[in-house]
Amino acid sequence: MCAVHCIEWAREKFDDLFVSGADSVNSLLEDREQFFAKLKQDPLSEADALKGVKNWLELAAAPSFMQCAKVSRGAGHTPQ
Repeated sequence: MCAVHCIEWAREKFDDLFVSGADSVNSLLEDREQFFAKLKQDPLSEADALKGVKNWLELAAAPSFMQCAKVSRGAGHTPQ
């Protein structure tokens, strides 16, 4: 049972780090009006969502393995 829990936890972390942000950027690029309308429905998370989209757009400007590692380890950390 623990293995299943660990797998689910890791999958959720992966989605949080690499899928959700990219999906938000894609939503913005596909339909700006719908993206901002959806944000207005949840004003408490609006600022965080916009910061996340900004970060993903900055990462997409110069993608690299190091950028991916920084995202996976957290802001300001680099692999050693």
